[in-house]
Amino acid sequence: MKLLILGSSGQLGKSLIKRLKYENIICLNKTDLDITNKKNVILKINEISPNIVINAAAYTNVDQAEQYDELAFSVNASGPENLVEACKIKSIPLIHISSDYVFDGLKGSPYFPSDCPNPIGIYGKSKLAGEKFIENYERGFVIRTSWLFSEFNNNFYKTILNLANQKHEITIVKDEVGSPTYAGDLADAIQRTIPLIASEELPAEIYHFGGDEPCSWHQFAEVIIAEGYHQKKIKSLPSIIPVKSEEFHKTDLIRPKFSALNSSKLCRALDMNASHWKAAVSMLMLK
Repeated sequence: MKLLILGSSGQLGKSLIKRLKYENIICLNKTDLDITNKKNVILKINEISPNIVINAAAYTNVDQAEQYDELAFSVNASGPENLVEACKIKSIPLIHISSDYVFDGLKGSPYFPSDCPNPIGIYGKSKLAGEKFIENYERGFVIRTSWLFSEFNNNFYKTILNLANQKHEITIVKDEVGSPTYAGDLADAIQRTIPLIASEELPAEIYHFGGDEPCSWHQFAEVIIAEGYHQKKIKSLPSIIPVKSEEFHKTDLIRPKFSALNSSKLCRALDMNASHWKAAVSMLMLK
């Protein structure tokens, strides 16, 4: 089995490299392969000829996407389109990672893969546009995820730990709810999909994989700080001040208020649980 991971320098990419139990894994970051360059994408995938492509490459800066919309669509929409064109040549399965931000957050309960997307920002719109290309490919798989954190790169978990050791008071958004997802758990889920995709037992559809308990950013921060203090990674407990989204963010971008994901469809297919994000926070504190 030869696997190609795109976006290998990101949180998920690094988690995949760490956890995938295959010897023949080719890892490419954006310097190695710009997925917005159609010609190069086709040449490289044809040259490597992998059994499965995993696309973890994305433009993820939600705020800046509003200003750099062309760049966001180039990476998040044109990129997947190019990958589909390349994979079609040899009918290579393509696993594409998407986002909870394809939803408007008005449902008020965790979203199923069958729920109708309605993104309210450029980032979400660009991710949905990319999904459409994957959906139209008979060997295309979409896995939406939410609020990734890990031991790698910059993320909310690391930011809160750093702030808690620097400040006596931290301001955190209280009215945005999502599904914190440990990137290692998502990598494990992708690991389980590979043999099912190779044997064509897993339908080429949209799936969700996220945290097992929805929470707000404020609640997420409370868990991180409490566990950090317990594990002596934080010297003293700071005050966590809850604020509304519009008071916190520096842009006019409206974010989904409730974008938690229901992971039951994929978890049933893989015989596994959704991401136990609180357990993951505890585990990361021990590293």
